[in-house]
Amino acid sequence: MALSLQEFIHSLDLRTLPRVLEIQSGIYFEGSIYEMFGNECCLATGEVIKITGLKIKKILAEICESIEGNQSPKTFELPMNFPVRKDVVRLLPSLDVEVKDITDSHDANWFLQLLSTEDLFEMTHKDFPIVAEVLEAPPRNQLSSSILQPGKTIVIHTKYQASRILASEIRSHFPKRHFLIPSSYKGKFKRRPREFPTAYDLDITKSEKETLHVVATKAFSPLHQGLSSVSVGDQFLVRPSETTEVLCEGLPTTVEVLACERILPKAKEAARLPLYMEGGFVEVIHDKKQYQMAELRARFRLPFNVKVSVRDLSMEEDLLASTPGLQLEEDITDSYLLISDLAHPRERWEVPAGRWNMTVQLVRRVSEDTGSFLVRSLVEEITEEQYYMMRRYESSLLHPPPRPPKHPSIKETEFTLPTLTEGRRVDLPTSPKSHRVDITKKINSNQAGLDSRVPVGRHNDSAKVEKQNSKDEALQ
Repeated sequence: MALSLQEFIHSLDLRTLPRVLEIQSGIYFEGSIYEMFGNECCLATGEVIKITGLKIKKILAEICESIEGNQSPKTFELPMNFPVRKDVVRLLPSLDVEVKDITDSHDANWFLQLLSTEDLFEMTHKDFPIVAEVLEAPPRNQLSSSILQPGKTIVIHTKYQASRILASEIRSHFPKRHFLIPSSYKGKFKRRPREFPTAYDLDITKSEKETLHVVATKAFSPLHQGLSSVSVGDQFLVRPSETTEVLCEGLPTTVEVLACERILPKAKEAARLPLYMEGGFVEVIHDKKQYQMAELRARFRLPFNVKVSVRDLSMEEDLLASTPGLQLEEDITDSYLLISDLAHPRERWEVPAGRWNMTVQLVRRVSEDTGSFLVRSLVEEITEEQYYMMRRYESSLLHPPPRPPKHPSIKETEFTLPTLTEGRRVDLPTSPKSHRVDITKKINSNQAGLDSRVPVGRHNDSAKVEKQNSKDEALQ
């Protein structure tokens, strides 16, 4: 039974897709929207098409206008983008044609299947491997001279998640270049000095495997007795943090400090730097060894500064070799397709599924070769936008502790919130990196105080409020 295209769409169960249709009454739109987008639409009577999916391309809306007491609906279109891709044509359901469903008498697999990188990654693992012809290759890709070029036949073996190191150039001016480096990178690196803005950063960076040696680039004068001063050029060997007692407004107060050894011309002396100290330190490198990527990841904590000392000779062009220095920032996990040339299926390449846009035509499905093969990974340069998108995603998964307060706490204070219900206790977030002394004070039993572990800034604010209230009462 012939139906209009719109009637067919309205009655279509999406779970039965794809459907094969035969055009019962053809149409040709001269100057239509299809031709405007560079594709003429000619559906001849008897032509067979396959419906693969439905997407919203326009919205119809009505505005009810009141004219002399009568409601007059006014219909208009809200246009949306109308892309057309190769032999895949997107048709409006209002197209004036009649169609007949002949799915049961035709093989839907007879039609050409065009797949984007996104389409390929949405396929299930059992759909691989497949043989495909490249129709559109990613622009300026590193495989354009060998595998990923239009007309080339490739094998797409599988899809998976793979790890990369997110790295940025070390340079004083912008823009900086950003890279994704695979662990299989065969170049070698030498260490470069790291910079530390606070004593807290020294504390979280120190390692049991080697002593951290730094030189101060900013002077620091302690606010309390018992803590060490720092001059520009002072050199320190960083030891584990500890607690010490200092006098704060005449009262003994316990604070967490970074234990160090100050290097003098002929000796060393103990130094205690408060973790809240804002200074500046640069690492002194004694290690001249050349490291491969796997060694760096196993031995050092990120972020870590390096420079390529030996380029990766397995690559035609090593993008990292020309950089003045690199900061290896963090490990990330990304999506990849594993592909090969049809003529050389044992040499396979990882292709990023989210950043390399290509279109392929499905040729056939094949069985997996169980023999050994070599997987080759590329160093990928990414854009500033892609870099920050990755950093935003990774940062949402990591919650580093806040820095310690800039001043030690003299005493612990509890606050009472009038809006708290009886017996409810609210704890402010605490930082394991900053020193807190737990002292519980008994307060009015009808109200609950906040946990005494409150950042110092809050104590200072509270004291100012209390002093101001006392002044106001005195004036009254």
